[in-house]
Amino acid sequence: MIDISIYGSHISVVNGQTGEFMVNRTNNPSTLSLSASFGSIIPHLSAQLDNERSYRTVGASSPVIMVISQNQRVAQNDFESARRMLTTSFEQFPDLYFVFLTNDAVTFSQLTDFTSVEHSRFPFEEHYKIIESSSVDPQPFTDLLSTTLKAIPQRLVAPFCRSAANRDTWRNVNIREDYEQYLSPNVELRYRINHRFLWNTGDVGIQFQNANYGEFTVCGTMNHQFTDLACHKTSSDVDTVWFNFTGLCSGEAGSECRSLYFLVQMDESNMRCLEDDCRYPDQVRINIKHQGLRCPTDRSGVGRVVSGWFIWVIVGLIVFKNLGNN
Repeated sequence: MIDISIYGSHISVVNGQTGEFMVNRTNNPSTLSLSASFGSIIPHLSAQLDNERSYRTVGASSPVIMVISQNQRVAQNDFESARRMLTTSFEQFPDLYFVFLTNDAVTFSQLTDFTSVEHSRFPFEEHYKIIESSSVDPQPFTDLLSTTLKAIPQRLVAPFCRSAANRDTWRNVNIREDYEQYLSPNVELRYRINHRFLWNTGDVGIQFQNANYGEFTVCGTMNHQFTDLACHKTSSDVDTVWFNFTGLCSGEAGSECRSLYFLVQMDESNMRCLEDDCRYPDQVRINIKHQGLRCPTDRSGVGRVVSGWFIWVIVGLIVFKNLGNN
């Protein structure tokens, strides 16, 4: 059920093709069960992950669970069950993000406080966002919610990590698949390679290739807030941007494995985007490729922070001209 006015009106949402009720006004929950909701989401995410691996997926949007709880209290037993699920069943989804819209920020802060718990989704403040509002009118929190969701990066992943045979294939061969993306004016696209894909890697390369639809800028960092950016632009002389890294996550004592982050923005359009995937002619197509990632099960141990580590790694960034496309 969706409340749509102060006069008590309601709305039902019907699938326009099948006639099936997608949101029925009779489905009016009066209480919140986080554990029950999480329990129904887990198999859905697991099936989605298996499907992506079967299609050699190397890039996709990040899954986001948004919890809206502005009038309900979370019972203690439900709180404990939900917290256990976050540290057990949900561990298979390291690229998962949570957004909590609530009038009880204290409870959800306690729910997502994993300071003393080994957890696959870190930094915690990146993966767990709490927006506090007691208003059912969306106006007070719309801008913050929109900004929060837009800031969540897409994910670049190593496919074929389910079976031993697939892991061996990815480990021994520098397979390089394409992830096709379209840039729009004044819209930045963000990407992330989870630290779990970087454990025990040798040479890791990420390529952003121009398709001659225009020019763009690519920035890289190891800061989830997208600060300390190292940026390079494409031009008539440079149509490919490479980020190269060696020995990112050795697993040695005293070293920490951090995720990689990239930000891409359009600089100029040649008005050549005419294929079906283009929304507008002024979009710029790019192809993202990566090589050298490892499956999460290939890692060993958990490291700690090394100050200045990012500065050491980013020296490996190079930009070169792809002569084959000129």
